[in-house]
Amino acid sequence: FARSVDDFFEVLAVSHTVVVTKDKSGSLNYEAESPDEGALVAAAAEVGWRFVGRKGQTMSVVRGKNGLSQSFPYTVLALNAFTSSRKRQSVVVSKASGELVLLVKGADIVMLERAAKADGAVSAQLTGFAEHGLRTLLLGRRLLSKEEFEKFREEYGKAQVVIDNREAALAAAAEIIERDLEIVGITAIEDKLQVGVEETIERVRAAGIKLWVLTGDKLETARNIGFSTRVLS
Repeated sequence: FARSVDDFFEVLAVSHTVVVTKDKSGSLNYEAESPDEGALVAAAAEVGWRFVGRKGQTMSVVRGKNGLSQSFPYTVLALNAFTSSRKRQSVVVSKASGELVLLVKGADIVMLERAAKADGAVSAQLTGFAEHGLRTLLLGRRLLSKEEFEKFREEYGKAQVVIDNREAALAAAAEIIERDLEIVGITAIEDKLQVGVEETIERVRAAGIKLWVLTGDKLETARNIGFSTRVLS
């Protein structure tokens, strides 16, 4: 069980593009491309997986709390960026132990397609979170052999220097290793509404103005957000 928990928080603490800054008091601040990514890295830090910064290709994560902490280096060998078509983001890292590990987080549909095995419990939990209107991500990992990493690195290197359709070439390289994933957990984040959203939408509807909402969320999530915002009644 302890290993499973560690695997979960390792993905959160390492698989991201967050930048660390320090304020005048020395406290760490996370600057992220999205509020969700920043929140997930901060959550991992709260439970003892604290991302403290980058130096070149090396990320540092301090594990432990209450004076019993230790710093662990992760050398980032490749970053497979999130795009609207990929719907996932991953990193390949080398750990101090010498292990080569792929750490991935992404939308449930694309992650389940790449999972090593189907798990009914995961699907049930995803549905439960969606029914509460929560945005979800699946987290996965896979140990890489040196041979398959070298094959990926060769294609990844070629894709990085492609002039035309570089994004597609990088995505094709990532497909080489983003498969047979061990699903290690699910994150669920509440999409809090700004003050006055419900009342504003209700008044707009009362004025006879029709509203259309486009969303990529699961049906259960979209339905619950629709009712909470009073787009649906």
